[in-house]
Amino acid sequence: MFYHVKELQFNARVSKPDPAFATLLLEQFGGANGELAAALRYFGQAFGAKNPYPDKYDLLMDIATEEFSHLEIVGATIQMLLTGINGDLKNAAENSEIMQLLDGKAAKENMIHQAMVAPQFFVGTGGGPAYTNSQGVPWTAAYINGDVQGDLTSELRSNVGAETRAKLVYEYLLQFTDDPYVKETLRFLMTREVAHFQMFEAALETLQPNFPPGILQSDPRYSNLYFNMSSGNDFSGPWNEGVSSRLGEEFQYIDDPIRHVMETNGLLDQKAAGTNRTEKSVQQMNKALSEERSAEVAAASPIGPQQWNKPEAGNAATHLSGMPIENKIWAIDPPASSYPSCIAVKCAEEQSLVAGEAYLRLLREALMIRGKNISSRNILIELAEELSTVLNVQKFKTDLDSDIGLEKFRTDLDEVRTKNIRRFPALVFRRQGYEPLLLQGYRPYAIWLELMNKLAPDIKRKENSGIEAYRAYWPHLLEREEKEMLEIAAHG
Repeated sequence: MFYHVKELQFNARVSKPDPAFATLLLEQFGGANGELAAALRYFGQAFGAKNPYPDKYDLLMDIATEEFSHLEIVGATIQMLLTGINGDLKNAAENSEIMQLLDGKAAKENMIHQAMVAPQFFVGTGGGPAYTNSQGVPWTAAYINGDVQGDLTSELRSNVGAETRAKLVYEYLLQFTDDPYVKETLRFLMTREVAHFQMFEAALETLQPNFPPGILQSDPRYSNLYFNMSSGNDFSGPWNEGVSSRLGEEFQYIDDPIRHVMETNGLLDQKAAGTNRTEKSVQQMNKALSEERSAEVAAASPIGPQQWNKPEAGNAATHLSGMPIENKIWAIDPPASSYPSCIAVKCAEEQSLVAGEAYLRLLREALMIRGKNISSRNILIELAEELSTVLNVQKFKTDLDSDIGLEKFRTDLDEVRTKNIRRFPALVFRRQGYEPLLLQGYRPYAIWLELMNKLAPDIKRKENSGIEAYRAYWPHLLEREEKEMLEIAAHG
């Protein structure tokens, strides 16, 4: 449901009319990288995300709606830049007499010159914006249809590119006006493109794994080959030497592609090199990821009667995790900050890792299931008292009131910024003689297996000890967690 507020999101202003610049600004009204294209692109993508990814649906609809607001800002600016044109056209008969009886030739040539600058304003829209680009080409859905593919790992990347292009158009437009008010508006709109870029990038990182886009993994025989397809000066860089940025594979430089293709029977006999991935591991990953994503969609959209509004479905976290979550935690006594609880966890870890893990688990349950305000010192101490069998409560309170937890939390924050950690959990795996591996965000079990095989191919896997062992370690296992663990026990 849309509701229109008549005031603009940004109070656009102009110093004087400028039909020529209004023509250029049409590029952001009805052009390929304009606000209408952006709004409808994200609007279209949102529908497919509604059930399986309600949090992404919320993001896409919010930004789509803001883009409609930006379309209104651009349209209003164009209208102000065309001030006077509509009135001149209403006086067409009088102007015609003047041009004929007085200095008609000069006035007529001036009108024609202005019409050539912005013809659609004079002969099409009567002094208002049109759904065209700056050349008068009508807006078309062909600008955006390729961006709605039903896969967020692709669509969010496309959106990052779209925001990049839109930002550059505003950057170029700024060079063609000296109106300080118009520059002010353009700078605001340009900055929002930068903001959206980061939002889409952050949303993409919450989908793990997200590379390569889609489900199917790449063939390890060909994913790290670089073909030198030209003669002359050759250049090297991180795109054709060293380790690839996403798959961590060593690039294989093919200096003579013709010879290589002939020697490998048209690449049919190509062997995988510079990678730990195998055809078997790829197929395992394909199967695991396919099952995971298919299950997400199927669980979110069961066959049967449907309705779009689902007030009983709760919030996105419940929907995605299958875990019971208190829906009112952000409306009734919400935490003022996450920092106090983070500091409390560091205080618990001071006593032992077991105590730290148990306290973190209880903290999450207190927030998400019991709706507790975990920024409250009293609540943090109450939770510690519930763990008195593994936690010295008096020491916990003393550490909480000192700088011990705070300093350790600051160290964590510094490491997060240094390593550019953007998703949690974030785990660093280290082994002597190997480069450390950083894994961010929740991942399918197959990803963990692949990582361990890559880091420690000689490690021996232990037999799964069954659900009772998990229940003994985690006293508050929920049904969804037990289900996942039983799946691992059966197929892992």
